[in-house]
Amino acid sequence: MDIAYIQHGDLGGPYRTVMADGVSIDAECRPNPYVMGYGAKIPTSYKVLYRGRWRRVYVMCYGNSGSEYVFINRVETKVDIYLDEKES
Repeated sequence: MDIAYIQHGDLGGPYRTVMADGVSIDAECRPNPYVMGYGAKIPTSYKVLYRGRWRRVYVMCYGNSGSEYVFINRVETKVDIYLDEKES
């Protein structure tokens, strides 16, 4: 089962971590709007269900690693997604 955790709180904590109600993976993703591939709002193919709404997961990436987040009440809120590894 795919699981997502949403962490509410100001930078540096303390955080309140809650489990999202669902995770969806789209077959296609919107293209990256940044030419170099790095930026503040890179769309992903993931969506999380939280409080009755599907929310697109974005990535902020300025190096070799990115940070995933969703918008909740116009606030960037950190999200961690854990996917099942399915054997083929």
